[in-house]
Amino acid sequence: MEKRHVELNGFKPTKESYTVIDVLKTNPNSEVMEELYRLARLHGSQDPA
Repeated sequence: MEKRHVELNGFKPTKESYTVIDVLKTNPNSEVMEELYRLARLHGSQDPA
């Protein structure tokens, strides 16, 4: 899992970098889950996330 350094819609990281697992451990709300689904759909594509 790659580390991310930018905040997601609805999720502000408490440390400098985080992974998707770190986000899932926080019991994310539906807004954050939608953002994770979006990132999963874009993974491996040419579109910037």
